Amino acid sequence: GAPSDNRNNGSISVFVLKNDVWVSRGQKLVGNTNGKLGSAVAISGDGNTIVGGEPTHGNGKVHIFRWNNNNDTWERLGDEIVGTAAYSGQGFSVAIANENPSTIIVGAPWHPVRGLV
Repeated sequence: GAPSDNRNNGSISVFVLKNDVWVSRGQKLVGNTNGKLGSAVAISGDGNTIVGGEPTHGNGKVHIFRWNNNNDTWERLGDEIVGTAAYSGQGFSVAIANENPSTIIVGAPWHPVRGLV
């Protein structure tokens, strides 16, 4: 993740090793205005699901992307997960279950209830 990319909108880029050369896999994923997408990033064990935190966009957001083999692009998987409290930092930390990429963990350290997971 590159949270300061594109004037603090942030971005996520994925690379794979092919013939001893790192090559880009799909498009660069760009965040919202001042969201700092890529502050936290997790990728599933099979490399086909990405979770990206955007903690400074409003209440904070988490985006989930799934690799589409048919058109070699990353596509959004479901809706953004938006923080429930103002400036909670939702997406400051993220994790994805290795064996079950449909399970993720999201941290919101500035949530008024002493942080939230």
